[in-house]
Amino acid sequence: MATVRKLRSKWQAQVRVKGYKPQAKSFTLKSSVVCLWIRLWLSVWLLETR
Repeated sequence: MATVRKLRSKWQAQVRVKGYKPQAKSFTLKSSVVCLWIRLWLSVWLLETR
């Protein structure tokens, strides 16, 4: 599962997949987070569908 949230004065993208360690990264711009979130979500989805 991927989520985007406001954390203090930055935006954070977090991806959690069963069986893997959670991955998170913070950015100053929300647009950067959305781009990363889309890429991470697609990567996770591709892993789950194999």
